[in-house]
Amino acid sequence: MDNGTYEYALEMTTPLGIRHGNLELRVQAGFLNGSLTMFTRTIPIRAGRWEENRIFFCGDMKTLMKMLPYQAEGQISGNQISLTFLTETGDYPATGCLVKHSKEV
Repeated sequence: MDNGTYEYALEMTTPLGIRHGNLELRVQAGFLNGSLTMFTRTIPIRAGRWEENRIFFCGDMKTLMKMLPYQAEGQISGNQISLTFLTETGDYPATGCLVKHSKEV
């Protein structure tokens, strides 16, 4: 991944069905930050990094019932992203595609 901002439209599989969201990743010298919008809430991600086509980051998702901490890991291939969100209540797979990319100037 080149330095810049990448926005992905996501579909996450949850016990209550498919949920749609958005992942914005800002890449700078191998490190990531950005935000995850899932369950209608946008929350910053933290402690992110990428290595070749693998990405790792952590954060929280806010459901109707509670705050749900997660660790995410996955891979990027072309315009596609595939992630697993590891949580205390189970693992949630998500897939998505790139909808916007802006390079760092």
